[in-house]
Parts: sequence; C-alpha cells; structure tokens
Amino acid sequence: MITADRVVPTTCPYCGVGCNLQLHIKDDYIYKVTSPFEATVNHGNLCVKGRFGYDFIYNKDRVTTPLIRRKAQAPGARTQAFDRDQWREVSWDEALDYFTDRLVEIYRRDGADAMRWLRYFLVLLTLVVLQTTVFPDLRVYLPGCGLAALGAALLHILSHAAVLFPRRYSCR
Repeated sequence: MITADRVVPTTCPYCGVGCNLQLHIKDDYIYKVTSPFEATVNHGNLCVKGRFGYDFIYNKDRVTTPLIRRKAQAPGARTQAFDRDQWREVSWDEALDYFTDRLVEIYRRDGADAMRWLRYFLVLLTLVVLQTTVFPDLRVYLPGCGLAALGAALLHILSHAAVLFPRRYSCR
C-alpha cells in the first residue's frame, strides 16, 4: 500500500457545490483523492469527476499561465478560440491590467447592470479561496454595484487570501 508524503485539503474544481477534497501526494504526484466524512458540504461523498478527474493536472496541454486573445473580439460578435495559436501568453501583471481595463470598458459602455455577475463571482471567490461561508458584508462594498465598490470587495477578499495562504495565492 502506498503511504502519502502529505495529504492536502482543497476544494473540488468541477462545479459550484464546493466539495471538500483531500489530495494524497507521494513524490509530488497525486495518486488518490478522498473526502473527509466530516466535510460539511459533501460528507465524504464525491461524484465521479471529483473522485477520479484529477488527471488533467498532468496533461501536457494544461494552461498554466495567463492567456489573452491575439485578436480582440467585438461586443456581441464573439467566436470560440480553441486553437492555442489564437492566444498569447502574458505575465500576471499584464493579464490583471487587461482584465481591469476590460471591466472599466464594459462598465462605461453598459452601466452597473453589466457588473451584477461580479457579485456572484465574489461569493464564489470567498468560498473557494478563503474556504469559508463567512462572507464579507458585500453591502459595504456594493451599495450601487459600482466598479470602484466591486474592486474594493475583490481586493478585500484577495488580501485575506494573501495573508492566509501566502505561498498558494501569489502571482509570482
């Protein structure tokens, strides 16, 4: 029987349920995934993807750096980009700058209603990154769902993640 060098608790990446996983690692290789029975969300149970779907980690085509499309998409005229040559690798700084520039562009073009999806994103980010259901009071940050408020909430959550998990959530 294989004995793990370490067991790492994490959250399943497949759906929004947020099942607790334990990755059993030997020689930096995940050889088994389990779930603790005392896990609040899934009580030790996992679907087939959560239990056996971790081989994507070792796929040679796995994306491990930020990518930006080479050709910008026009609003309302989006197309799929499956080929890797349609993308270019960028630094984390460039990716975050691009993301924030696009958010500002969308906000200016479509208004605050276009940002409502970000509330859902912030809740998911709190669940996954902080691994807690104790959310920051988003009403403090999101009274009118303005872009500055959304940015403040995102920075608040990320600052907690950086303090709690400095090695795990570093852009460098």
